[in-house]
Amino acid sequence: MNELVEHIDHLTVSEERICESHVTKEMTNVGINNKLDVGTLKHNLRIQIWTRMEKQKLIHEYPPSCFDKIPYFIKCEIAAKKVARLKEFRDAKLIKINPSLAPMHLRFLTLKYGKQLLVPNPSLTDDFMYLIDPNKFEKHWQFRRAASKAGSKELGSKVKISESIKIDLFVVASVVCAANGVRLGKGMGYAEIEWAILYEIGAVNDQTVVLTTVHDEQILTNDKLPLSLLCNHDLPIDIIVTPSKIVNVRKRLKKPCIGIDWSLITKEQLIAMPILQSVKSELKNK
Repeated sequence: MNELVEHIDHLTVSEERICESHVTKEMTNVGINNKLDVGTLKHNLRIQIWTRMEKQKLIHEYPPSCFDKIPYFIKCEIAAKKVARLKEFRDAKLIKINPSLAPMHLRFLTLKYGKQLLVPNPSLTDDFMYLIDPNKFEKHWQFRRAASKAGSKELGSKVKISESIKIDLFVVASVVCAANGVRLGKGMGYAEIEWAILYEIGAVNDQTVVLTTVHDEQILTNDKLPLSLLCNHDLPIDIIVTPSKIVNVRKRLKKPCIGIDWSLITKEQLIAMPILQSVKSELKNK
């Protein structure tokens, strides 16, 4: 398996398909009850998709590589327009969208249609999230600017942990996903931590719709991304939107409803994400 990890980034498209079968075989041979095995298999699947996206030139020219990132896939604007036609989007008043490049046009459309937008601080440092209200804009350029990563901080207001908010649609980033509702981000756990914090403060619940936008090539079959890869804290998705289709998960999976599992938070994460300390202090004071 280590050899697979070391050499997968040099694969051709045909070799990638062979490797894909090896990943599936590894899942069968080693089982996925062991925590280390799960982490390794998830990592291999991410590398498989990053390799595919680059080899097939399915990402924008900038950034030049999608490795260790959420792919800025081509035609993501078309996927965003499809999202904007969904009932879940039309009915929503407050939408949370991740700050990566791929859903930037979706952030713009959210503001354009007069909805409030919630954008997480990319690294979850001192600031948690920024709330952007398009009704306060006076210039057209502000809509485009606020949809950018830097603009959300400039034109948005800081959301405090103590604030009372209700999110109607939760948009997450994905490197790879499947129609069964399983998704993998880039491996940092940001989406799960965001969800856990928001669950703690009552902003989301098990009925909150979770959506992701990806390229068609980022979707794997259910057998290659099985339910057994999910851990208790992993956030599943309800809807997948690509430039060519909309996939509704037939049997929606249970979302994490325990808030933050502090036993899983490392000292390094507490240092890297001071917002976690703020949450911990806030909860103690309740």
